[in-house]
Amino acid sequence: MLRKKYFKQLTTYKICVGMLRQFSDFLETLGEITQNGIDTLKNITHVDYKELMAQCYRFGITSLPITLSIVSMSVIIVASQIALEMVKQGGGSEVRLAIAILVVR
Repeated sequence: MLRKKYFKQLTTYKICVGMLRQFSDFLETLGEITQNGIDTLKNITHVDYKELMAQCYRFGITSLPITLSIVSMSVIIVASQIALEMVKQGGGSEVRLAIAILVVR
């Protein structure tokens, strides 16, 4: 009994229990997402593809100019903020990679 109590007080034990609890929560969330996706697919009965394409055009293609301008401004701001510091730290060649990741995200 004393060994069990001592074992539960170890930091390693607490870390492992916490990780198992987080993994369990992750699996539970993943299951809920999957179940919601299946329910959604089951309940889709009729799709008006003409209207779907109109919506895609309206909210996708027509918003592209404003989206690209916002991304461009964000890239300029972030590049000006991080470029000097990255050069000081020896990562000047990695500025392009950081900008590419920013644009993709």
